[in-house]
Amino acid sequence: MPIEIAALDGSREDVEILFPVTYCIPTVHDWSIDGIIHHAKSASMKQGDHSNVRRMAELKSLAVNSLKRNDYFSAATLYSVAMKHDRHD
Repeated sequence: MPIEIAALDGSREDVEILFPVTYCIPTVHDWSIDGIIHHAKSASMKQGDHSNVRRMAELKSLAVNSLKRNDYFSAATLYSVAMKHDRHD
C-alpha cells in the first residue's frame, strides 16, 4: 500500500496526506498516523537486510499493477521508493 511505503520512506507528511483516503489495513492495530509509521518500521526491522531483493520485486510489481489501473501517481511513488533502494535497477 502506498501509505506503508510512505511510512517506510520516513515521510510523515506523505502519510498524513494518504491517511484520509486509505482504507484501514487489518494488520495495523493502531490505525493512526503514528501507528502506521510504527507498524511499517517494525515490520521492516523484522525482515532484515536480505529481504531487500524481495522488497524491490514487490515494489516493482505494485508499480506495474498501478500502471495497469492508470494510477500514475502511485506508480511513480512506488518506482521512486524502489530507486532509493537501488538506483541502478
